[in-house]
Amino acid sequence: MLNKTKTNLMKKLILFILITPLISFSQEKEMNGTLYKNGPYVEAVRTLMNAYKSNNVKDVRNAYEKISTENIVF
Repeated sequence: MLNKTKTNLMKKLILFILITPLISFSQEKEMNGTLYKNGPYVEAVRTLMNAYKSNNVKDVRNAYEKISTENIVF
């Protein structure tokens, strides 16, 4: 009788230990900002990417001139 009670207690304890992390990690997601598919910075990155793909130094320089805040151009 004592052994059966001990086994049931251990089963409940193991079940509790396994379920607790699932409950603690199943929280709701919060919005962290807005995702822009075609924003101005996205377009700037796309033009830079295309300039790098073309391997044209003039295109890369022009793309950097458009987005450079400190007017640093190589």
